[in-house]
Amino acid sequence: MHVLTDADQGDVHVLTDASTGIGMGGWNRNGNWFRYRWTDHPNKQLFANPKIPDIYWKEMCAIATSCLIWGGNWGGKSVTFWCDNESCVFSMIKRKCEFRREDVMMLIRIICDCANHYQFHPYFIHIRGKDNMTADALSRFDLNKFKSDIGDVMMDSDPTNS
Repeated sequence: MHVLTDADQGDVHVLTDASTGIGMGGWNRNGNWFRYRWTDHPNKQLFANPKIPDIYWKEMCAIATSCLIWGGNWGGKSVTFWCDNESCVFSMIKRKCEFRREDVMMLIRIICDCANHYQFHPYFIHIRGKDNMTADALSRFDLNKFKSDIGDVMMDSDPTNS
């Protein structure tokens, strides 16, 4: 078990999650959060592949989306991504993945391109699903659960207007 503590490496901590049928979400300790339904994601290019996305792709998409949204604020920082999908974490840590899967490679390129462009250093850590319930609430569009987990401080607005 790995519990999120202030002693963990990283200036910024990002927790993301994806649900199979509803959407994705992510938040960080700086008070930022997002959520998108799979049908309403603003970057339609991500969904250009005719293959139906699996959970591995969806979890990677949530990480890539956080990079696209917040990467410009991370210059010169180390960013720790917490993900409850071990395959995603392993792919990013070991720099190994199914290179034949162009859909996954596109997401990995987005993550790496954002890190290079915005000059942040990404770290990836696995978090157990039961320890990632706040991001899980966002991916399932359960704002009551999200609000109870983080309090009113971050609930001033819904950045995705969904």
